[in-house]
Amino acid sequence: MRKILIVDDDKLMRDVMSGMLEDYDVFKASNDVEALDAFRDHNPQVVLMDLRLGPNSLTGVEICQQMIKLRPGVRVVCISGAMLKFAPEYGTDGGFSAIILQPLTVDELRRVVAEQFDANP
Repeated sequence: MRKILIVDDDKLMRDVMSGMLEDYDVFKASNDVEALDAFRDHNPQVVLMDLRLGPNSLTGVEICQQMIKLRPGVRVVCISGAMLKFAPEYGTDGGFSAIILQPLTVDELRRVVAEQFDANP
């Protein structure tokens, strides 16, 4: 089965996104340590990454960059309510393969996830 890792410090967001992606094998993490452990343990093809994970965690950009070092070619999608035009380092320059701004829709999330799997079969 195709595997997705959802990294978000908001449990409700993790659960909502997981429910939107019921056709996939979904793993969840709430901080940098859980994210990197789950990434190593479950080897997901796609990661959905929130940018801000709380004061005691690495940023989504930093985690994304570590994941790419561990496995070049992994598809990491940035999910954020932040205005990315004011922080260009959070965009694809940060290593993300796609960006979804919140609030997200079921159709948009499923479309972007499918595109990531198509790009990395």
